[in-house]
Amino acid sequence: MVQGLAFLSKKNFNPQNNTNRKAVWEAEQQKKQERKRALERQEQLKREKDDEELARARDGSRGGNQAALRFMYSAPPGLPPSSGEKTTEEEYGEKPSSAS
Repeated sequence: MVQGLAFLSKKNFNPQNNTNRKAVWEAEQQKKQERKRALERQEQLKREKDDEELARARDGSRGGNQAALRFMYSAPPGLPPSSGEKTTEEEYGEKPSSAS
């Protein structure tokens, strides 16, 4: 390098400066990691979509989650049954034991 231009190697915009090369390398590595994460996320979403389609096909028209949420539409355990439902005495032929 020319004697009068030796100060340029110490400037922060010089591409031969080690700190600049390190910053560029770190930025490239970060970009690679982000790209890898995006591809993994796309694969994960595709697998989830395939699983949902499989569950929908397996369960028919009711859907996969509806079977899991069926408990929300049944009567709670402590509620007396309505007139149309059988009591435990009618179902099992015995009185329920009191757990007090």
